[in-house]
Amino acid sequence: MHIIPLQTNEDNAAMISDEKRFRYSVSASIEQMSPKTPFMLQGDLRESVDILKSLGYDAVELQIRNPCDIELNWLADFCEKNSFSVSAIGTGSEYTLNHLSLTSPDVQTRRNTLARMKEHIDLADYLKTDVIVGTVRGNLDPSLSKAQYTEYLREALTELCGYALPKKVNLVLEAINFYVTDFFNSVGQASEMVELVSASNFKVHIDTHHMAVEEADMIKSIEECGGRIGYVHFSENNRLYPGGNGLNFTEVMRSLVKIGYSGYIALECLPKPDGITGCKLGLENLRKFEGQI
Repeated sequence: MHIIPLQTNEDNAAMISDEKRFRYSVSASIEQMSPKTPFMLQGDLRESVDILKSLGYDAVELQIRNPCDIELNWLADFCEKNSFSVSAIGTGSEYTLNHLSLTSPDVQTRRNTLARMKEHIDLADYLKTDVIVGTVRGNLDPSLSKAQYTEYLREALTELCGYALPKKVNLVLEAINFYVTDFFNSVGQASEMVELVSASNFKVHIDTHHMAVEEADMIKSIEECGGRIGYVHFSENNRLYPGGNGLNFTEVMRSLVKIGYSGYIALECLPKPDGITGCKLGLENLRKFEGQI
C-alpha cells in the first residue's frame, strides 16, 4: 500500500509563527455515537474532515474503533493536498465498545489489547501522528491491587513505547478525572507514570474538563508538568465548546506558552447546540483567547 508521507507533529510545530502559537483540531468519531459523548462530529469521516477544513481547523483527531476502518490513501492524500493533518489517534473506543483493556486481570485480554494498540501505532506511523492512551488503560478490577494495576500498565506502556519509538510515534497518557477512571486522574499522577516508564516518546495528555475536576490550581499543574505535556484537549467544565462556561482559556494558553508547548489543541466537546455550531464557535473563541495572550 502506498502512503503519501505526511509531516510529523514536530515539523508541524516548527511551522507555527509567532502570530499562531498553536494548531487547532477537533476530536471526531467515525462511529455514530450517543449525543452524550464528547464528539462534536460523528459518523462519516470525509464529511467531518470537509467541515473542519472549511471552518479553518488545522487537523482532525481520529476516534476510531478499528484501525482497519480508515481509508488511508484517501486521508493521506487529502491532508497532503489541503495542508491538513491528523493531530492524534484516540483509542477510547477499544475500551468502551470493544472491551479491551491494558490492565485486565485476564492475560489474553491484555495480549489482545497490546496487539490492537500496535495496530493503532502502525496507523499513526502512516499518518505521522501520535496515539492517545486514555480509557483503554482500563479501570481497576476488584481482583487487582493498585500496585498490580500500576505494574500491568507500566509493562504495557513500556512495550508499546518500545514498539512506537523507531516509528517516531509518541504515546500520550491522558489524565482523566475520578468518575471516569480509577487511577492516574490528576496531571501529577499521569506525570508520575510517564516518569516511571521513562521513554522519550511518552508524554502527558491534559484535558481542561478533567482538570477542572481534579486540579486545585490548573495553571500550577500545567507549569509543574512542563515539558512532559505532549497533547492538549480543551472543553469547558460542562463539556461544551470553550468560551461558554467560565474557564479561563486565555490563562491556560498563556501557561502553555510559558512551558514551551506549541502543539495541537483539540476540542473534545459535546455536540451542543449542534456539532457544527460547536466547532464554529469553539474555533472563533480559541482565536480570540490566543489573541489575548
